[in-house]
Amino acid sequence: MPAVTERFRCSDDLTCAALCNKYYAHQERHLENSTRKPSEKIPLYISSYYEGPGGGWDGSGCVPAIEMAFEDINARPDILPQYELRPIWNDTKCEAGSGSRALFDQLFREPSKIMILGGGCSPPAEALASTAHYWNLITVAYGAENPGLSNRKFYPYFYRSSSPGTTYNYARLRLLQEYGWNRVATIHENREADKLTMDHMHNLLKEANITLVTSESFFINPKNQIENIKKKDAKIIIGNMYEDTARRVFCEAYKVGITGKGYVCMMLGWYEHKFWEKSRHAEDIIDCTAEEMEQAVDGYIGTTQTLLNEPATSTVANIII
Repeated sequence: MPAVTERFRCSDDLTCAALCNKYYAHQERHLENSTRKPSEKIPLYISSYYEGPGGGWDGSGCVPAIEMAFEDINARPDILPQYELRPIWNDTKCEAGSGSRALFDQLFREPSKIMILGGGCSPPAEALASTAHYWNLITVAYGAENPGLSNRKFYPYFYRSSSPGTTYNYARLRLLQEYGWNRVATIHENREADKLTMDHMHNLLKEANITLVTSESFFINPKNQIENIKKKDAKIIIGNMYEDTARRVFCEAYKVGITGKGYVCMMLGWYEHKFWEKSRHAEDIIDCTAEEMEQAVDGYIGTTQTLLNEPATSTVANIII
């Protein structure tokens, strides 16, 4: 198996960057392990999935961190001492179709896999989890925040280490109440994960007697929806979408003058560092300059999970993060 350093990089996504960088600090140990004699342990193959560049989120930086975790587990004499975990990686590109294709390729190709790891994005995780249980395969995701994945009827063998996206809504509501913001507009990408999250947000707003001025959704181009938010004179905007479409929203908002002083925009907080400077697809090209995008995102509020240990403590791998 090629060294991980030949295939993956530490992305700017802060969710995985810390562990990823720790991994490369242990590069010498990794290279020694990759050149050692074949293990006498019984291999257990895991069908593993990540999101490479080109989709709604670049999670390639998570792979070295996960590889390091496998190394630590395999090196411990008290965890599966007779076995060795071996991931087989597949790039879903954050797309359900790519995830499904990779899954079937893995299912009907040797060696046999004992479980599924991933993906980080909801669309491929939904596709994997809704199919894998027919083969009695447990799916464990390290991301995938779609609230619908908690439905045991449709995803009976699915587990994840992250919280559903609806948990961010409580932080958003608390901010609204703290500053007395009582008129809100929402906008989300037309995907199940975002719709369910916004439906939950709308219920919280209703319970808190906060006025929902308008709720907008879009598939590719948010131009009309942004213009409608401006017509409704909404000053507080809550959005839920992947970073590629978030760039389009910020650009359109800038063009109609609903960014900057006098406006508040709440988005997801796990976007890649300086995500507004990126362009993933040819169709993702926006007609705002870098300077305009910088102004458009200035002051936006992002909500996400706590990423690192607080206070710093040593992990099971004896690493302080």
